Amino acid sequence: MIILGTRESPLALVQARRVESALQSAQHEKQVKIIPMKTQGDRLQIPLADIGGKYLFTKELQEALIAGKIDGAVHSLKDVEDHPLGTVLGAFIERQNPFDVMIIHKDFKDIDRNTKFTIGTCSPRRKLQIMKVYPECIVKDIRGNVGSRLNKVSEKYVDAIILAKAGLNRLDIFSDYDLNNLHPNLMMVDLPSDIMVPAAGQGIIVLECAPEKAHLFRCINNVMVEKIALTERMFVKAFNGNCRTALSAFVYSKNAESDDYIMDGFYKNMWKSLVLKDFLHRDLGSLQQGVEKFVSSFKG
Repeated sequence: MIILGTRESPLALVQARRVESALQSAQHEKQVKIIPMKTQGDRLQIPLADIGGKYLFTKELQEALIAGKIDGAVHSLKDVEDHPLGTVLGAFIERQNPFDVMIIHKDFKDIDRNTKFTIGTCSPRRKLQIMKVYPECIVKDIRGNVGSRLNKVSEKYVDAIILAKAGLNRLDIFSDYDLNNLHPNLMMVDLPSDIMVPAAGQGIIVLECAPEKAHLFRCINNVMVEKIALTERMFVKAFNGNCRTALSAFVYSKNAESDDYIMDGFYKNMWKSLVLKDFLHRDLGSLQQGVEKFVSSFKG
């Protein structure tokens, strides 16, 4: 039996079941058990930057790994700032839609740059990028699972929120039609990369494990997703990025037949800002080298 640990939110459980299904398919119906855990990040409702960062979403799972209580921990990769000694990222499962989406109350369906409205997010990356598009918006810190945040817009605690499209899709919310079945007064506004560069690893499910357990999970690893994810995380690491940092990285190919890989990036601190668009290199290896040189010259 393979034992998987996961956060107990509805989205986390959906992701764990996807890993369970992939393992059973790859290992001929091998039995998998899922153990939900409440993390400190789930219990606390203040901005992560004030209380220790995204590590609070992974701490209990990583401790269970090191103690041998579980074989693997299922995460959204964008929530994994780092992994401790004694664990590895053993499998990168899939990448769904990597972009963000704004969920907005229909009272603001004709929104433009001059509209004054409140938008809920704790993410510095999202705050700074959305304020470039809607300079009159007022940002409020809100946290919670997808359902609770949707409720806050529906009940007009805020006028809008920003969510990862992949998370909505995994909860079977693909369009305004699906959203309106839950909240008839809400609508979606897509935020492509030229408006909001996604977080590094956004949309990717990753499985963390002890090194000696990695062989259990390599059968479900997507090698290309792994390479792309590590390239994006390399960009973040170069800037010592964490949940307090306004920092994004997104690697993609123009089409399935192309070997050309492109990176979009965003970084801002008190002294400098960087917007990296269509940073093109022939393959992922040369893209990594190019990004390293670019970041080094930018940092001086």
